[in-house]
Amino acid sequence: MKYILTIIITLAALPAAAQTNAKEQMKRLETNMENAEHNRKEYAKNLEIVSKNIKEVDRVLETLKKNKKEVENQLKNSAQNRKTLEEQKVKLKSLVANEDKKVAEEQKKIDELQAKINQVKANQEKRKQNIAAYGVKVKEIDTELGEWDQQQKKIADLNGSIDKKSNEANKEKAEWVGKEKSYKDELKKWTAESNKASSEYKKYSKLKD
Repeated sequence: MKYILTIIITLAALPAAAQTNAKEQMKRLETNMENAEHNRKEYAKNLEIVSKNIKEVDRVLETLKKNKKEVENQLKNSAQNRKTLEEQKVKLKSLVANEDKKVAEEQKKIDELQAKINQVKANQEKRKQNIAAYGVKVKEIDTELGEWDQQQKKIADLNGSIDKKSNEANKEKAEWVGKEKSYKDELKKWTAESNKASSEYKKYSKLKD
């Protein structure tokens, strides 16, 4: 990083007194005054530049201080991270050994299971033979069930015919029951009328005698 401090200093030399008359003395004083004012302004400019440069350097120093602290923290964390990684490595090696042991145990179980699988496969072949025999029997039963279904259909048709005739008979019976009620009502009515007419006839027959 570069810091450029630019200071421009222009000093006007004060002239030596050459003559003593008043005019030259006034001219010299005026020149001295102008030179002094010029120098004052130049130093003021340079002071402003220096002040700004000091502030900039202070800012850079503060940034460098923070950066150094961050680097120190990173170094500290890096050491801690290395320790943690080494601990994890030891733990992982232990886990690997444990997994190797389990793999060996599981391989033994796989071998045992393979033997059982082979036995099961042999059993399956026997079961396939049984399934084929059962299939033949199922076909025979299906044939018998088909015959049974046909018989049931005939029974159902016969039952439907019986139900139809029963419904027709019940309907006819209902009609006759209706007529029976009507005839009973009429019989009751005309029996009363007959009794009344017979009574009146007998009454008038006695009066005539």
